[in-house]
Amino acid sequence: MTPLDPPAPRSEWAYFFDIDGTLSVLAPTPSSARLAPQVRERLEALRARCDGAVAVVSGRSLGDIDAICEGLELPAAGENGAERRTAAGRVVRLPVRRGQLDRALPVLRRLVERNPRLLLEDKGHSLALHYRAVPSMAGVAHRTMRQLQRSYGADFVVQSGKRVWSSSPLA
Repeated sequence: MTPLDPPAPRSEWAYFFDIDGTLSVLAPTPSSARLAPQVRERLEALRARCDGAVAVVSGRSLGDIDAICEGLELPAAGENGAERRTAAGRVVRLPVRRGQLDRALPVLRRLVERNPRLLLEDKGHSLALHYRAVPSMAGVAHRTMRQLQRSYGADFVVQSGKRVWSSSPLA
């Protein structure tokens, strides 16, 4: 084993995975992401080995996670924790606080209208500004989201992901 090799799975560990760029290659659009069959097989094997302690943590909604993971229905935290599914299958959703999101939405829509290769997703609990199709727009996306955060205050959370910036109000 070299220092870069991951350790062998252990039954007493729990595993948390992101989708984009981890379980799935970073696809051209969020809706085109898929799990390769061998990734699904490995997840199922790992899940069996550690008594089901495998979960997905994502900025995506639980519905998107389920569509990508086709039938696995893993415990998950979607929309950066605003939606959660327990190992028993119970779904918990934080209350939606749309005020700041609804104020930010027109600003982001105008940006996307001027730069149509950007992609804006309104996920309900959060907004996501994707620049995966145009990585050169990373700085514009960053500055826009940080300006919105400064305008709306500390309760308006902005975070970066893999070629995406997302925002959500704190609950």
